[in-house]
Order: sequence, then structure tokens, then C-alpha cells
Amino acid sequence: MSKKIYFYFGLLFFIILFYFHTRGIYYSDDGYILNSALRVAHGQIPYRNFHFAYTPLSMYVDRLSFLFFGTSILASRIVALVVSLITCFVLFKISKHISKTSIVQLFPLFLFLAWGPSHSNFIFPTTLAIFTGLITILFLFEKKYFWSGFFTVITILSKQNFGIGLILVDICYLIFSKEKNKISSFTSILKGIIISTGLYILYLLTTNSFIPFIQDFKTYTLDRIVTGGTLSTSFFYGFSTVELGKTFFYLLPFLLSLYSIYLLWKKRKELIFLPLFVLIYYILGIRPTTDYIHLTPLLSLIGIPLVLILENITYRTFNFFLVPFIFLLVGVGFYTALFKNYYRWNPPLWQNTVFLDSPREQIFAFDKVPQGLVEYIQSHTKTNEPIFVNYYAPMIYFVSARVNPTKFDLVEPSAFYKPYRGEIISSLEKNNVKLVITSTNYRDSYISDYIQKNYNPIEEGYGVKFWEKR
Repeated sequence: MSKKIYFYFGLLFFIILFYFHTRGIYYSDDGYILNSALRVAHGQIPYRNFHFAYTPLSMYVDRLSFLFFGTSILASRIVALVVSLITCFVLFKISKHISKTSIVQLFPLFLFLAWGPSHSNFIFPTTLAIFTGLITILFLFEKKYFWSGFFTVITILSKQNFGIGLILVDICYLIFSKEKNKISSFTSILKGIIISTGLYILYLLTTNSFIPFIQDFKTYTLDRIVTGGTLSTSFFYGFSTVELGKTFFYLLPFLLSLYSIYLLWKKRKELIFLPLFVLIYYILGIRPTTDYIHLTPLLSLIGIPLVLILENITYRTFNFFLVPFIFLLVGVGFYTALFKNYYRWNPPLWQNTVFLDSPREQIFAFDKVPQGLVEYIQSHTKTNEPIFVNYYAPMIYFVSARVNPTKFDLVEPSAFYKPYRGEIISSLEKNNVKLVITSTNYRDSYISDYIQKNYNPIEEGYGVKFWEKR
């Protein structure tokens, strides 16, 4: 395939990514990363000055976007677009190692576009873990072992479970590789892991945030997810045709990765680490919450085992079914990204055609409601006055340019939150918070009882309920 054709494909990928990355506003997860990055921009130290549920890379990437493009949702999306483009390039380089057919080399890229940035179009830990994980894989192929170890830890800083899983991929690569001096290769990977880990620990220690980092990991990961089970959902959906089909669809990355491992075991053991990478990401990413939001980023990697199957299957006639299946997966991915609800709960992206021109937004949305919410908050509070949002919608702080007086942007009535309720209420009183915002389907909790006793409901609109201090 000529360079000119590759250029046209690159242009097509850019157009697709530009469309998806510049529309849709999500108040929860996107806002959580953005407002945490804004706290860093204001001089706060993660974990020490405010709580954060993830490892910190996503927050720092958003902080970097503010430096280059200003403080807005659009700035973050521009950097997300750049990350997606680089991911496509890295994925293409990997594809060239596993297939010599030009068009087949593009299959993983189209599947990535159809299921990755088209669905999760903002800077998010899973998105970054896929990005850094693929870079790790490419460095293994290119025998740059120090950097594969280094980016293994960078992946841990994206999403710790994926990064830890990558260590197993590194080991698998060394076991089955044709390297003559495996001890030297292992030592180089280990150096990368140790140096990058040491640099991060040094950062935590010098900022007095090491103990808070450990405490947040315990609270948000161990207490909330592992032992508390607050996010757990069932994997099996039932016995009807639709429910069985849904379960099978959710299992696709798992089944295809296993099958490609089986094929490679007989022919090309040195490539087993590739489907193992997809398999480990799937196993670690789909649980404890099994839903559409958690599946789509994992499906973006499905092109890797599919191409490995195409290249190594004995019965070539099977390819007449497999290639159309790949095109079908690409079509379903783009269809659901465009016409199904954005991030599951919001209007479909194709309906996000209204441009929000507020300084902190600069994005295409479904309607002017987010901009109206910003204008309402700014007209009822002064610039230096904090507000409190008593549900998981930290985007409200970010777009309204108002400060959260507490250390918590992730607010939910879960059991793990109980030890911090007094601290939250104390922060509201200390900072004399006059305006509180809740969801319209207001749920009872200890903090909500405090709000009802000390604040009057003044208005309901823009999808929220406003409360004013008595």
C-alpha cells in the first residue's frame, strides 16, 4: 500500500476522531478527572489535599491539556484526540509485526476506532491504560526492554489493575521469545519497572502524599469495590435468546483471545503474549462491573486476536466468515456509538449538535441545558464563593468555575463514605457554603438530612435541584 493511501487513511481516522471527541458532555466520570486536574492547576496535591479514586495519570494528562489549550472541556478532548491518534499509530506498528497484508493490518485500527474513542471520548483511566499498554507491547516487539518496563509502571499510574496485569505479559513475552539472553532482557525490563516506580514513590514522599495515596487506595479500591462490592453487577443475564446473546457478546474478547492463544501455541508461541495482553485486560476490566461502559474499551482491542486468528488458522475457508464478522463488528461499534445513548445515560452523540460557548465548555452537546446551569450558578454566587454538589456530578464545579469546599468530588451514599460524613459537613460550615446542588431524584443519606435541616429548596431546573442556606 502506497504512502499516499496511508495518508488518506490517516486523514479519515482524524476526521472520525475529531467528530467523536468534540461532542457529548458527561457530568460524572469526565467531570471527576477534569475537576481533579483543575485542583492540581490551583496548587493542590492529589491525595493530600483532595481524595482521588484512581492512580493519577489521567488527572495529570488533563492538567497538561490546560497548559496548552486553556481550561475547558475542549482542551481535554483535543489531548484525548492526540492520544487516540498515537494509539492508532502504535496499533498499526504492532499489526505490521503480526500480518504482512496491508488491508489486514488496518483491521485492528478500525475496530479500535469503532469501540474505543467513539464510545469513551474523554481522558479516562481505561483509555490511557490501553494507550500505554500498547506502547509497552510495541517496545517488547522492538526489544527496547527498559522502556517496556518503564511503561508497564506508567500503565499502573493509568489504572493499577491493568498495569499489574502487564507485568504478566512482560514475563510471558520473555518465556516464549526467541531471545538468546533472556536474563539480560529481564534485567532491562526490571530496571525500567524499578526506576519508574522509584520516581513515583519519590514524588509521593516529597509531596507528603504517600500515606494519603495508600489510604485512598484502601478506601476507594479495597473497601469500596473489593470488600464493599458497591459496583458489583451480575455477569450472566439470563436464559432468553436476547440475554444469552448479550452474555456471548460480552464474552467475545475472552473467547477470541483464548482461541488465538490455542492457535499460537501450535505455531508461533513467541506471539502468545499478544492475545494474553487482550485477555488479561478483559478479565481485569470487565469485573466487578459488567456493563456496556466497561466493555466497549475492551472491545477496542479485539482486532489483535482476530488478526492473529486470520493469520494462523489452518482452515482458510473460515476466513470467508471471519472477515465479514470483522466488518460487522466495526459497523455495530460505530452504530452504537452514534445512535445509542452516549455513555449509556446521555442522548446519542449524533444528536449532540448544539455548541456550548461558555469558556469552560466549548463542546457540542444535546441542548443548552449545561450552559444554562452554568449561568444560573454564576448569577447566584460570587466568583470566590464555594458551592457543594451532593451527588456524583463534579463537572458542575468545573464548568461553573466554582470551588468544591470539601476534599470529595466523588460523592455517593455508599457505606464506605460514612467515616467522612462529619468532615464533609464541617467543611460546609467552615466555608459558609450558601448554595447546594442535588439531583432531582434526591436520595436520603446523612448528608442529605443535614442539607434539608439547614437549607431551603429554592428552584428545580437544568436537571438539578438548588438549595439556599437559611
